[in-house]
This record gives sequence, C-alpha cells and structure tokens, in this order.
Amino acid sequence: MLKSWLVFVQVLCVDWLAEPTCSRSELRDVCIGAVLGALRPLLPVDPAPGWDSRAA
Repeated sequence: MLKSWLVFVQVLCVDWLAEPTCSRSELRDVCIGAVLGALRPLLPVDPAPGWDSRAA
C-alpha cells in the first residue's frame, strides 16, 4: 500500500510541476488525504482525527 501511495504522490507532483492547477498546500492535502483514506480502514484508531474537518 505504501509503495502505491508513493507512486501516486510522485505522479501527482510531477504533473503538478508541469502544470500547477492548485496551490502547494492543496496538493499536500490531497496527498495526505489519500494516505489517510487508505490507512483508516486498516487501523483500530484513526491516525489523524479531525483531518477531514480541517480540510473542509
């Protein structure tokens, strides 16, 4: 899962460098949101409680 997420982040960042369609902080939030979305179902405790309300 981690390797897939890293590839996702790499592709997203390369695309963003070629054509920035959002801010750097929005890009960061997408990357963090993706890893949290993958981890939350696997862990007994939320690794980042409140992240969804922060990003909204």
